[in-house]
Amino acid sequence: MTPAASYTPDEARELLRSELSEAQYQRELSGPLREAFDDFLRWLDARFADATGLDVPFGPLLLLVLAAAAVITVVLLIRPRLERAPSAEPQVDIDPTASAAQLRSRAEEHAHRGEHAEAFRDTYRAMARSAEERAIVTAQAGRTATEIARALDARFGSRAGRLQQAAEDFSRSLYGAER
Repeated sequence: MTPAASYTPDEARELLRSELSEAQYQRELSGPLREAFDDFLRWLDARFADATGLDVPFGPLLLLVLAAAAVITVVLLIRPRLERAPSAEPQVDIDPTASAAQLRSRAEEHAHRGEHAEAFRDTYRAMARSAEERAIVTAQAGRTATEIARALDARFGSRAGRLQQAAEDFSRSLYGAER
């Protein structure tokens, strides 16, 4: 290794500028698309410089645009849940640790004891849990019987009427009235 030569700041700056102007350091992407993008950036820079008298670098502007896009995306994803009217129908309470098979077994036990309403409710819960286990619907706590039926309607449209009737029967058996 040879010892580094001593350069003045101006000489060092000129050597660096000369080195970085070589083709190996230049952008690989060129052509009409690159030129259009560069023109757009120059136009954007000119607009901000004229409008505010400040020279706004592109990096912070890009961050601002990305942050605005992220906020808009979050609002669009969350807003439907916030706007959903509160349901007059209470949620279906399904034991999170119980499998569909366990719920069916519980339903059979209730039926043997003559507890037909409870047997029906556990059968409905087993149907919902089975759909979750088979990834037909996504597992989501707090759904109502009607919401479960609607989620299943999307997959089993030919059974839509029967699923809705089962949801109404579930609500009626649990809450004493059609909801």
